[in-house]
Amino acid sequence: LRTQIRGGNTTIFSGDLTGSGSLIKEAYAGSPGSGGTMNVTGDLSYTGNTTINSGIFQLAQAGTMTFYIGENGMSNKLTGTATVQLDGTLVFNLANAAAVSGNSWQIVDVNTLTESYGDNFKVLGFTEDNGLWSGNGYQFSEQTGLLTYTVPEPASLALAAGGLAVLGLRRRRGI
Repeated sequence: LRTQIRGGNTTIFSGDLTGSGSLIKEAYAGSPGSGGTMNVTGDLSYTGNTTINSGIFQLAQAGTMTFYIGENGMSNKLTGTATVQLDGTLVFNLANAAAVSGNSWQIVDVNTLTESYGDNFKVLGFTEDNGLWSGNGYQFSEQTGLLTYTVPEPASLALAAGGLAVLGLRRRRGI
């Protein structure tokens, strides 16, 4: 799907897009201005990239975007050269993810986009701590736009298990 928005106009997209295509937002040919604003309140769930080359792309509070995670580095992403404002929900489809420690996927191309995250932004199933979203061994960083997978070190697991065993002994003895 290719969308062109005139000048400073705002277009609200409230429908759902699914399938194997991509979305490209660019300036309307011959139109003065910045390429306008595309405000998304529906569900974007397609396997291709979302490319924003002009104006502003807004994922509104009611909007969701699904990213399909595959082998290391293989996923759809937000890319382009314009502005992205995220205030809705990102969903990571991990059904085909290569969950190997150290693998990463560029979800938001922070090197070419101007991105911001609103007060209502969230990652479905993840918890947030100062712009870092974590869930099931995965972490999404607002700062880098990367989703990474990290398996805890065996020593860390053993230390945690040992700490729980000591805690159990103290409780049993009444200490």
